[in-house]
Amino acid sequence: MVPREELELTRAEYKNLYTAEEPREAPFPVHIEQYNINDGPPTVSEVVESLTVLRNHGAAGATSISAENLKDWHFGARPEDPEEEPDRNQNLTTIYQIITSLIHKRKLPSLLQS
Repeated sequence: MVPREELELTRAEYKNLYTAEEPREAPFPVHIEQYNINDGPPTVSEVVESLTVLRNHGAAGATSISAENLKDWHFGARPEDPEEEPDRNQNLTTIYQIITSLIHKRKLPSLLQS
């Protein structure tokens, strides 16, 4: 058992360590233009582009969805004839919902939860 005095000293030390202080000097000057980064959900075309460069045979992770699964769903929605317009129906919509849900909510969308 740790003595009470030692606990108080440790608590005071951590409080001092993690208490924010006002800067003592002027901030460093920034000599570059500010760049706005799009932090919104990816567009469908960005998702499709990402799927084409996604490597196979990686670990599926906590979702149990592998790169191969996502690619199969996406490319399964494409027609066999390259001249024909792709059927971007439910498969692409589902992939898009999965990815945006994972990015923003950090969980699978309800349509995939059991």
